[in-house]
Amino acid sequence: MNPLLVTLIFAASMLNPMSGFSERFKADEYQVSIDLPSGWEHDSTDSFGYVLYDPKTPRKARKIRIHFPPAGATSPKEQVQLSLATVNKHRNGKPQQIIRYEKPITTRSGVQGYMAAHGYKEDGNCPYVNHYYFKIPSGKIICVCAYVMGGDKDTESRMEDFILNTLELLPANGNK
Repeated sequence: MNPLLVTLIFAASMLNPMSGFSERFKADEYQVSIDLPSGWEHDSTDSFGYVLYDPKTPRKARKIRIHFPPAGATSPKEQVQLSLATVNKHRNGKPQQIIRYEKPITTRSGVQGYMAAHGYKEDGNCPYVNHYYFKIPSGKIICVCAYVMGGDKDTESRMEDFILNTLELLPANGNK
């Protein structure tokens, strides 16, 4: 087999969370688990949700935050506008966030949800944080935020693949 082809296949498998070169993280409080590439870490010092990050990126630029968004929405799609309004209410003179695009989503395990890609009015279509909303078994809505600022479309796609290909719901007690 061509050595270049072997190298490319190996490199691609390292980026694919389903390749076996990954680690499963369980966020019991949020009733989900997710696979991320080996080397990613849980940031137990971050008090806003359950944070997983790639330690190879400066200032934890590539991370996933799982948290409960503002209450009141009855569906993941409805949560999009409620969350955006809450975020922009607390901007204190900073640029307002916008929804760059949004869409219904379904994970590989069959969990249906809704995604909203955030950005800033001033930056046009530049990625910032993509929000993935899901209703968990307890009936609450969770947000899985993929931090993609400074990235490109490949970064956005890779982060979305982590979520859509590996996220699974857990029972309320966290066991699977």
